[in-house]
Amino acid sequence: LHLYDRNILNHNNFCFLKYMNTTLLRDIDFGPIWGMSGVQNFFGEGYSYHKWLRLLFRTSFDGVTFVSKTTTLNARLGNMPLDDKLQPKELIPSCIYVDIINGIVLNAVSLSGPGIINLLDRGDWQKRTKPFFISFMSVAESPEDVLSEVELFVGIMQRRASKFKTKFGIQLNLSCPNTGHDIDNQSDSPLRQLDILSGLTKIGIAVSAKISVEMPVAMAKKISDHPCCDAICLSNTVGFGKLPDQIDWKKYFPDGVSPLTKRGFKQPGGLSGKLLRRLVENYLSELKRVGVTKPINAGGGILRPRDVTSLFERGASSASIGSIVILRPWGVNAVVRRAHRINH
Repeated sequence: LHLYDRNILNHNNFCFLKYMNTTLLRDIDFGPIWGMSGVQNFFGEGYSYHKWLRLLFRTSFDGVTFVSKTTTLNARLGNMPLDDKLQPKELIPSCIYVDIINGIVLNAVSLSGPGIINLLDRGDWQKRTKPFFISFMSVAESPEDVLSEVELFVGIMQRRASKFKTKFGIQLNLSCPNTGHDIDNQSDSPLRQLDILSGLTKIGIAVSAKISVEMPVAMAKKISDHPCCDAICLSNTVGFGKLPDQIDWKKYFPDGVSPLTKRGFKQPGGLSGKLLRRLVENYLSELKRVGVTKPINAGGGILRPRDVTSLFERGASSASIGSIVILRPWGVNAVVRRAHRINH
């Protein structure tokens, strides 16, 4: 018990947490802490600045389940030009705004990438030996075209799955705010996409649905109840200016304009970092209140070990880290250790 915050966990809570924190999805152990999609780039190679984090702070992703940067079906330029090695061409990408003091990140990357076939042809995913997730999102214009893209994606993955050395999962991104598409949180598109993804669960590929705290809890419950959905991943970024009753945007952006808009981007960006944490905690509690029983991977604004403890206390099965790598890189290792100790 000394490993945890005594003021948060008593003995009974500790026993309850050990019972609830299953990390198995379709008998695949994905571990107690995942990376947010893209935090380690497409193949786990990370980004050029990560080598400096290792040297300065000994920042390590050891013990973190790899989740790929979200890919689309076809190549997409997005707002972050990439070189042949899929590294950002800009040393400091202009589509990302960082406020270290306030613990805020805005990004309008908009799913830059070469497309799923290009990524599979590189062969790096197939060489991995530990379970991981490939994140995918359709950016088609119409609901019908979205489903067509998901069908094509499923067909591609079915043909390629036998080449993988390890079991893996698909993380269905349902909530990126930076693609220029209005996300209808009331439509049945997520459920229809999951219907199609059942073609992958039948061959042992796990599926997690990545949602945002902007999504109505009732819709999240429907998604979690779908037989193809093995887990909920909470939360994606929150679109700039959204949820004004929960985020004091004026406090951090007095003129009400996103720094990314000022830089000329059409999308004002999605918010991650410290301001997201309380929203995730509250939303997680609501998911449990309405009866979500599927495993929930919760993250957003995790900047210190006790943030992880708080999420597990509220019923998370695993946690995920992202913005901490930029905002508090010296704290990554301690956060990872906390997640593993809680699940020990």
